[in-house]
Amino acid sequence: MTDHDALLAAICAAPEEDTPRLVLADWLEENDQPDQAQFIRIQIELARTPAWEPFAVACRWRNPDWLTGRSFRHTLPQLDGFNLE
Repeated sequence: MTDHDALLAAICAAPEEDTPRLVLADWLEENDQPDQAQFIRIQIELARTPAWEPFAVACRWRNPDWLTGRSFRHTLPQLDGFNLE
């Protein structure tokens, strides 16, 4: 199992926890994938922020495609049984 696979398994084992996702974000940044790392961090911050807060409004208004992962969806792993389209 690769480090990346182990990090994904940790996320699946504790889906309600942010820590495994943040560890994955750090790993992605260290492995030349800063866009995916930033995507994860912003998604976590948005989940913690009330929708009416300026940060949340600005993020959702400025770039909704980026926030849904559309800009780098081609780099995401393909999981059996899931269709991202």
